[in-house]
Amino acid sequence: MNKVILGLSVVLMVGVAIGFISLVMATTPTAAPVVGGQGQAVVQPPGNNPGSGVQDVYVRAQPSGRYDYEQITVKKGIPVRFHFTAERGSGCGAQLIMESFGVRLISRGEEQVATFTPTQTGQFAYHCGMNMFRGSMTVV
Repeated sequence: MNKVILGLSVVLMVGVAIGFISLVMATTPTAAPVVGGQGQAVVQPPGNNPGSGVQDVYVRAQPSGRYDYEQITVKKGIPVRFHFTAERGSGCGAQLIMESFGVRLISRGEEQVATFTPTQTGQFAYHCGMNMFRGSMTVV
């Protein structure tokens, strides 16, 4: 009998925790965009010559279970410097993976940077190690 009560108590506590997390994630606003729609960053290279420079992208994992920018647009053939920071309490979001470019970054609050040059157009996913945080980078 005690094992049954203990089991039911554990199930109830897990259910309450999942409900609370779902409520927090549903009511937490996302960061305002730099350019574009909500949660979308459009990155342009510096200077007057659009074929030169480096495209700096900044993405932050938030405790809400989302990246502050889930959509990013960069230009083909121009190096991308991908800056990643995970806020305290972002859980599995402390890791960012972008397989298409060999990017694997882990942040414990400090900024991590990866540099790569996209050589083809298309959409490329980035995500945490558990695929709970997700985003997409479009190369034009």
